[in-house]
Amino acid sequence: ADGCRGLAKLLQEGNATLERLHLNNNKIDDDGVEILVDVLRNNTSLKEFHLGRNDGISSQGKVMLLKLVNDISSIKATLQSNHTLEYVMDEYNFYDEIQTHINMATKTNREERTPGAAGREKVIGFQLHNRARAELAALQGINHSVYSTIDSLHLPDALSLIDRHHGHAELYVALKSSIVGLFSRVNMKECIQKQSAYHAAKIEEYRAMIAEHEAKLQEYNARLAKMEG
Repeated sequence: ADGCRGLAKLLQEGNATLERLHLNNNKIDDDGVEILVDVLRNNTSLKEFHLGRNDGISSQGKVMLLKLVNDISSIKATLQSNHTLEYVMDEYNFYDEIQTHINMATKTNREERTPGAAGREKVIGFQLHNRARAELAALQGINHSVYSTIDSLHLPDALSLIDRHHGHAELYVALKSSIVGLFSRVNMKECIQKQSAYHAAKIEEYRAMIAEHEAKLQEYNARLAKMEG
């Protein structure tokens, strides 16, 4: 981990220009991966990151690398993923399931002309595709629907993108999921409105009771004043 901290310092320098980093067979573990991933989130120079034959990297470490290039927890997280890494590879486990998804994300980085375009393509290709997102969500431990994170005002735009890029079958799945989410939010809003109205009524009831007791208090104080006079 100490060696990874030194590398992290090098990679986070403002004038960092390193484009290739080969760390095969360097006894790196998940702690080391976490350190490097943390700094690579904002690094825009590194294009190749090789980590083969580091047996200390478990599935947890590989998921960190996956989230580095394609964080599926929200559309915002996907857009803020690293879009400049073109290879994040363990050449000795090339067909590992997590590595396969890493390869798909870095392939998008290679093929798109700008980081912004790569981010948009990841949203369309992975967030707005039911099966692709389900696979990534299972690996990354994400349990909520993407539609729960989309403002209902933007749902028509999202559904239009799905129809144009993925076809009617995907649109049908998206419509079912988004409508369920939308009704859930509507029901929650109605519930909150009812609770708010209940407590507002209680406040008015208590105000009326307070006014009644204040009137009684004034009456008794007046009677006492007369008696003392």
